[in-house]
Amino acid sequence: VMFSENEIAVMIENPEVLKVTQQLKHDFLKKEAPMMEIIDHDFFSMIMLTPSVSIALANGTISLFEELSLNKKARRFSKGGYFMKQVNLGSQGLRVPAIGLGCMGMSEFYGSSSKAQNLCVLDRAANIGCTFWDTSDMYGPFTNEILLSKALKGRRDQITLATKFGVSRGEDGSWQGIKGSADYVKACCDASLKRLRTDYIDLYYQHRVDPETPIEETVGAMAELVKAGKVRYIGLSEADPENIARAHEVHPIS
Repeated sequence: VMFSENEIAVMIENPEVLKVTQQLKHDFLKKEAPMMEIIDHDFFSMIMLTPSVSIALANGTISLFEELSLNKKARRFSKGGYFMKQVNLGSQGLRVPAIGLGCMGMSEFYGSSSKAQNLCVLDRAANIGCTFWDTSDMYGPFTNEILLSKALKGRRDQITLATKFGVSRGEDGSWQGIKGSADYVKACCDASLKRLRTDYIDLYYQHRVDPETPIEETVGAMAELVKAGKVRYIGLSEADPENIARAHEVHPIS
């Protein structure tokens, strides 16, 4: 468990907390003085107030601080005050939290679930910096994207949103095969945007490669979606190396 930004603000007013924090900082400086040339002092003060870091210090797990200092630029605090490592996904500029949230089970496949509880999970995920959410038009079908639209309200700019197309299903849940034609790709994107109540998708990718449609046609349509501003980055799921290479020739695959 980690403290939120508001909780930290209250704690800072407590002289006992300040005393303990200063002692921890003093102990750390004695052990690892050179590291403080790399670690920002305000940054250090923030992480010092989290129980996990205090425990790490007490146990002598200094390697945690070495990682924090060396990878400081690849990390950030979410707006909720929590710390989450960021990683590159592909080489086109997409950066995401190291821990993402797959949302499929909130709508199908793993038994019944509570909409209210699912929204609480999504809210909690956003607040602790787990802001890379993955969905698909086939989950539900369609209802998972609708669920996420409710959680995205008021925080769209905080979430890296990924959704998929390619596994075609009917409103009744029937399975209609794998599809990847250009017209199908564009229609699916427009439908997902409408269900998600957003005007762009951060990562749009093909759920399964359509063996009947050349990958160049599918990715060509996805590239047009990027050009239109509807999609930021594109990807492929369960594609073989040959298809990935051919696709990447048409448009960079993240």
